[in-house]
Amino acid sequence: MFLGNIALLVAAASLSLTFIVSTLTLVLTRRMLLAASLGSASMAVFALALALGSEYSSMLKPCDNLPLRILLVSTPSLLLVLLSEYLAARGGVESTLPLPTRPLPLLALTLLLFAPLGEELVFRAFLLIPLIGLLGNLWALIVSSVVFSLLHMSTMPKPLLPVIFAVGLVMGASVIAWGSLIPSMVSHSILNLQGLLTLWRYRHD
Repeated sequence: MFLGNIALLVAAASLSLTFIVSTLTLVLTRRMLLAASLGSASMAVFALALALGSEYSSMLKPCDNLPLRILLVSTPSLLLVLLSEYLAARGGVESTLPLPTRPLPLLALTLLLFAPLGEELVFRAFLLIPLIGLLGNLWALIVSSVVFSLLHMSTMPKPLLPVIFAVGLVMGASVIAWGSLIPSMVSHSILNLQGLLTLWRYRHD
């Protein structure tokens, strides 16, 4: 059974593994998308393997009223992202950094599967849950969401990071309320799908 401090170490190890794998891949291949994909995949596989052997495996089970709860999480999150894109466009700021879109299947696999799976396990299970015991619900939400937003500094313009922070709050609150990662994982995939479409549109205008 995982203790809180061990779970925090798992979160740190997952983030460190992601950084090491993506950095080495980028240095060796100079392919940004491949580096990001392998880093994200390593986080997902590592976190999932540890979660399945721990008390956190219960958080991977679907909760009651799953479609409704996915809607409750994804709708405000998607509205926040769309609003940020609108404001960014009016202010002349691109809502994404210039990332490669090819090969598209690799990008889609990363954004729709690896990133939601790995990031939700790390930030909403291994990081958030132990922090609740240390700091209480509110500060645990804030701290985990800050770390979540900082992870996206390499893929999002800095003026839009507060939106990622707010999305982290919504997803973290859903995990606290329902005890399941499935609504936040699916919502994360929906948000990334919207981001994928936006990125593709920008690159082909």
